[in-house]
Amino acid sequence: MGVQPERAQLATPRRPSPWWLGLVLLTAVLAGLWFGFVQPRLQEDLIAQQLREYRLQPGAVTFTLTSPEGVIGTLVKLANNQLFVVLNEPPEANRVYQVWELSEGGVRSLGTFDQRAFFVSEPLAPMSRLSLTQEPPGGSEEPADEPPVLLQF
Repeated sequence: MGVQPERAQLATPRRPSPWWLGLVLLTAVLAGLWFGFVQPRLQEDLIAQQLREYRLQPGAVTFTLTSPEGVIGTLVKLANNQLFVVLNEPPEANRVYQVWELSEGGVRSLGTFDQRAFFVSEPLAPMSRLSLTQEPPGGSEEPADEPPVLLQF
């Protein structure tokens, strides 16, 4: 009886656990939820809060902005003649909103805005009219078309 050689057993290679794949998938799902639902909702909540705060300031007057198509937004004129504007839609792609003051002195830009909610810090002159256009980024020297008059102050 001799000693029999032991048979070598082949070790089955272990597959690495794909825990990192699960982590990547979880991160992708969470990012999708954040950018698809949570972040836009937080932005809307912030706009609503700002609108409430400006409306409650002493001397503030709220106006509904309309066009021939219907209601396009809300404007709050503060006691110091500054404006807070919330529009229903952001500007079109590759465009900005430009706010214009039309007065006896002519047409004057009050600034360009790439969001649907914005604050116009340049006070309006007495008896002026306000107009809104969509212009190329950076704005225009004059309104591209005859701008619709939104409000008369």
